[in-house]
Amino acid sequence: RMGGPVTPEVIASLRAQSDSQIGVMPYEVGFIHALERFEEVGPLFPAHRPNFLRAWLGSEGHYGAVAFKTGILSGYGVIRPTRRGAFRVGPLFAADARMASALLVCLLSQVPVGTTVLIDVPEPNEPAMTLMRSIGLAPVFDCVRMY
Repeated sequence: RMGGPVTPEVIASLRAQSDSQIGVMPYEVGFIHALERFEEVGPLFPAHRPNFLRAWLGSEGHYGAVAFKTGILSGYGVIRPTRRGAFRVGPLFAADARMASALLVCLLSQVPVGTTVLIDVPEPNEPAMTLMRSIGLAPVFDCVRMY
């Protein structure tokens, strides 16, 4: 898990690393079918999960953003408050680091400056780790999954 404060410099850095050809907008209920298709085509998860998506994106305090490239939903992310006053981003799915940057600009713009943000980044995802380090986020917790 990476974490650090949201600052104007973080937002500016993300803007500089994003792609102006990517359209990012707040999630709206009308995007649910495109979002379901996005998850299925990936495939990001082994099961169809429309009920979960509706509940997750519609939960109090959750703010979602979707990214479109050439008119096709190509990424999304959610930010939500934690019980300790920080905000957590997750999930965040993007085709590349430039799209992830564009989504993060939208998501992090929803929280007050100075607020701590936490993002779980799989260590093997080197482009994501590089992006997080480039905006000043640092490791705050290691998560080990055992199956």
